[in-house]
Amino acid sequence: MDDLTRYRMRVVAVVAISLFAALVARLWYLQVITTEQAVAVAEQNVIREIRVTAPRGRILDVQGRVLVGNRITTMVTINRREFDQAGFDEEQRLQVLTRIAIEVNRSGNELLKTIDIEAALEDPAYGLYDDVPVAVDVGEDLLIFFGERSDQYPGIRVVDSTVRSYLYGNLASHLLGWVGPLNDTEYRNRRPPGGKDYALRDEVGKAGIELLFEDDLRGVAGGRVVEVDRLGRIVRERDDLFLAPIPGDDVVLTIDIDLQYLVETELERAVFAARSQEPERDPDSDEDPPDFDAPGGAVVILAPASGDVLAIGSYPSYDPNESIGGFRVERWNELNDPANALPMFNRAIQGEYAPGSTFKLFTAHAAWHEGVFGTGRVKPADEAWDDPGYYVLQSCSGTEVEDVEAGGCVFRNAKSAPNPQVDLERSLTVSSDVYYYTIGESIYINPIHNETGIQDAAGDYGMGLRSGITLPFEQDGFLPTPQNREQRHSDNPTAFPYGDWYPGDNVNIAIGQGDVLVTPVQLANAFATFANGGTLHSPNVVSSVRTRDGDEVRDFGPRQMATVDIDPEFRDIA
Repeated sequence: MDDLTRYRMRVVAVVAISLFAALVARLWYLQVITTEQAVAVAEQNVIREIRVTAPRGRILDVQGRVLVGNRITTMVTINRREFDQAGFDEEQRLQVLTRIAIEVNRSGNELLKTIDIEAALEDPAYGLYDDVPVAVDVGEDLLIFFGERSDQYPGIRVVDSTVRSYLYGNLASHLLGWVGPLNDTEYRNRRPPGGKDYALRDEVGKAGIELLFEDDLRGVAGGRVVEVDRLGRIVRERDDLFLAPIPGDDVVLTIDIDLQYLVETELERAVFAARSQEPERDPDSDEDPPDFDAPGGAVVILAPASGDVLAIGSYPSYDPNESIGGFRVERWNELNDPANALPMFNRAIQGEYAPGSTFKLFTAHAAWHEGVFGTGRVKPADEAWDDPGYYVLQSCSGTEVEDVEAGGCVFRNAKSAPNPQVDLERSLTVSSDVYYYTIGESIYINPIHNETGIQDAAGDYGMGLRSGITLPFEQDGFLPTPQNREQRHSDNPTAFPYGDWYPGDNVNIAIGQGDVLVTPVQLANAFATFANGGTLHSPNVVSSVRTRDGDEVRDFGPRQMATVDIDPEFRDIA
């Protein structure tokens, strides 16, 4: 081997040794130095869990048609941590928030104010790493706008989110209810079923089915897991630890949405027709009659055999979609303003009204089953007599109507109209007040009768107590008696200055007037009880609760409250 060859071999050896030494040094650096640094960095990283809200269950009609579901919406959110770390002074911060509001409003969203954004960012319900929603249903153009200017708008994101969707707008709104953010009081009082925990600002039911079946409609929240560095910046998403949310169960109603539409359409038409009705002028008075007042109305249709609610409506109504993202303060005030006839007030179960002549059936029931017919002034049920159009109380003095008129002893039919040849059956057909005035006074003053027989009969049919309908905020109604009038006066003589009960009071309640109050659902349920032969049900608006896959969780069959003893002969006549 010559010298040149040996030289070349030495050069190659030196190069090889140098490369090997460099490789060893690099491996040592990666395995020792860098590993120590990586461990140090990893030890500084912190695992954070970000809650993922579960979709609410759907609400379906009896045919399985979706009435309330969930939809994807585009919203603007602000990550408080990233926004605060941008280093804005107070003036710069205000300028950025103002520009955000301007761009959101330009995109077509309802008016968003800077103060609204500030309030959202200061809401303690949101965590440090949460993306705080500040605008819902924005245009997708904002995704590009803020995405291209992330340096100017740190922490601002335009994301898709799931929100509630009421597919039929105003239709059945009082039945379905609405959702809104969980407030402090609700959070403290909420006792969720296992696994369905709550956080402040969670979307929860506030009225109707959304409220009463909150535990069923609510799903089980999932979670994202992220690693954040010592500065709070997200450095890694831990997909391996992701926990998928579980949707809530579906609630199937007893109503048919087609029938519901027909009923609410006719209800609205009837209210407008009543409002346009010309008030009748009193021929004996020169004063103009007051305008006909028809602020609203309600309708309830029941299946007598089962107690299922086939349709239920209240007018005026509202659109629950307005609750998405929270009602605007101005709109909330409008919806709860008596001057607007209280659109959020469910007249079908909350409204308490004098039943009027519809109550006469239950007065007749009391008279028949208490043995009032054929006693005192009350003729036998099958005996016809002439109704003169007015009734003079037995307890009043004087023989001529004019002698006792001023003393409040005379009670009249509408327009003082007479009704010839009235028996029990015809009394209901022509709605003779005088026929029931006679029964009302006789039941009270004749010692052989139960003085509260009318009230007891009405109570047997479910009046004066909640029907148990599967809806929240139902009212009781009221059946006045000598006893509760005296008690009211004793408890609060200022509010109830009169504690005595007079024959005229019984005359009034006999035709559903005076202090008698019932809700529309109570009255409908009472007639359903009569129609089915005496079974008093608690009305059902829910048929079943099912999983999203269709498996039945709960079934709601007929719920019997009581039975009413109805003589078949009386039922045939009435």
